[in-house]
Amino acid sequence: MSEGDRTIVIGVDYSDHSITAVDEALRSASTTAGVRLLPVLVLPGGPITGRLEEGPEMTHEVIDRSLENLLQLVATRARSLGLTPQRIEPRVRFGSPAEQLLAEAAEAAAALIVVGTHGRRGLEHLLLGSVAEEVTRRAACSVLVARSDEARANVAQAPVTGAKAAAAISAAQPAAAVRSAVAPASERARAEDAETVVREPHIDAGRVVLHVLDTPTGQVFACAFDDLASVSVEPLEGGWVPAPSSDARARVGRIALRTAAREHATFEELFEEIGRRKAALQNER
Repeated sequence: MSEGDRTIVIGVDYSDHSITAVDEALRSASTTAGVRLLPVLVLPGGPITGRLEEGPEMTHEVIDRSLENLLQLVATRARSLGLTPQRIEPRVRFGSPAEQLLAEAAEAAAALIVVGTHGRRGLEHLLLGSVAEEVTRRAACSVLVARSDEARANVAQAPVTGAKAAAAISAAQPAAAVRSAVAPASERARAEDAETVVREPHIDAGRVVLHVLDTPTGQVFACAFDDLASVSVEPLEGGWVPAPSSDARARVGRIALRTAAREHATFEELFEEIGRRKAALQNER
């Protein structure tokens, strides 16, 4: 058996769906000795962009921090499942998530790719994209699509548990809310925002959520909106990373608010969908 026959690539973006993918990969690895797990985080753009004024040095810091976070994530999930993975080799790539997962699997001659999916249809399906579908369609190896619990995924006000991407959004820390008037964004700010938004706006636990990369720290944040003028900012990685600074929160909050102002039609549609879900729940009671 070659090393590729014992290699599993896992798509990770710190959403609840990718946490489910990590769990499924760990379970699959536990049935065969010597399996190599490659958790892959795909960040937007290229490894060096015009926004990274420090150039390669800052890029390396971002990558090193991201690699450590991936190791901690898989180790934490393994402990929660009572499993002991033998080999965890995290990867950070830049570009399109589907393209980069496929490229990593090809380079590693992987036997399996594990990706998460929200399993939804309609509006959210369009907004969240179709990484799992594209990987499944184009992969040369087997693909395992891991689905999170359907009830938790579909009930707008259900509590969020586990190593969930937006687990800390619940205002557990003071000063999490960032409120400000949104000025018209410059062309430069517009380009920067587009490069740091790593996941499009979507509904999560009854709120509109946007995922944003803070380039100076290499940390990805969940930005949860109550309306177009207010957002709560919390790190995606979970409790195993240092608490972010107030400066990082403020930077991410400004990007999130500018994005909401530019894409107000999309955000309004998502807010309306949340209202419809709440009304449906009320009617069922």
